[in-house]
Parts: sequence; C-alpha cells; structure tokens
Amino acid sequence: MQSAAGDVGAVTGPVKAAQAWIEAVQLGRYDAAWAMTDPRLRLVRAQAWIWNNRKDADIAAVDRNELARALAEERPDHALWGDFAATEVHQMRGVYGTFQPENWGASSGPSAVGPDYALVLFAHLSGDPLILTDRPQVFSLAFLMHAAGQGWALAGFSDVLPAPGWPPKL
Repeated sequence: MQSAAGDVGAVTGPVKAAQAWIEAVQLGRYDAAWAMTDPRLRLVRAQAWIWNNRKDADIAAVDRNELARALAEERPDHALWGDFAATEVHQMRGVYGTFQPENWGASSGPSAVGPDYALVLFAHLSGDPLILTDRPQVFSLAFLMHAAGQGWALAGFSDVLPAPGWPPKL
C-alpha cells in the first residue's frame, strides 16, 4: 500500500482521489462520492443530517442510531437515502460545483491525524500577481484523505477527524 502523502501527481494519490470525489459531486453522483468517503465521515455526515432534520416525521419515527448506520453504509438502500443524498449533493455542489482542477493549485502533505492520512489543499489560482504579506489572503479547499485499501478515501474537510455523536462534530 502506497501511503506517501506527498505523491501529488500519481493517479492513485490523495490529490487525484480528492479531485475524483469532487467530480462525482459535480456530476450529481453522490452514490459514487459516498463510496469514496471514509466510513467515519459517512457516519458523521449521516448523523448531521439526522440531527438537523430530527423533527421531521419520517426521521423522528425511526431509531436515529439505526438510521445513521443504515445511511452510512457504502451502498445504502434505506428508504431515506434519496432524501439524504439530495440534501448532501445540493450542499456539496454549492461549495465544489465550480471547481475546475486547472484553476486550482494542489499541495499534499502528511497530516497530524496519523501516518495513513494526507492533507490536500487546493488554492485558487488567478492571473493576478500574488504579493505575499504577513497574512496572505489565500482561499483554499481542504480535504483530509485516508489511505484505505488500494486507494484514498475522503476522511474530512479539515486536518481534524470528524467525531460521531449527537450532535456530531464535523
């Protein structure tokens, strides 16, 4: 298993895996993005949706722990998956919908989370000269990637692992 966090150019590296996740979201294929998401983050995202919609009759009628486990499966088949996925893809497209790899510079490095994690940062590139000061204003997108199986899975949107619970901590 390759776990070199600095492998920016490899097809199976953390940067390419993050780009593939974004592309799946852009295409409206949340099922594909979900399969590229680490199980812990899947559970936390499901818990967040359940928590935020806990007063909805369909959600209030079921055990929230069972529902969270069902939605967090790699290939969920729960009746509420469609509602959950529609909400998620809408939110994610709002953030990543205009992402084009050629307009963003990428860097990847080890994460403080652990040896099998890499922090991928995408910084927006522009044609304007960049003058660095003490506090440069650089907009970036962060992806915590986890070396899993034969590739990389999205584990978070910062350099901190999300924490399951009620409410979960993203």
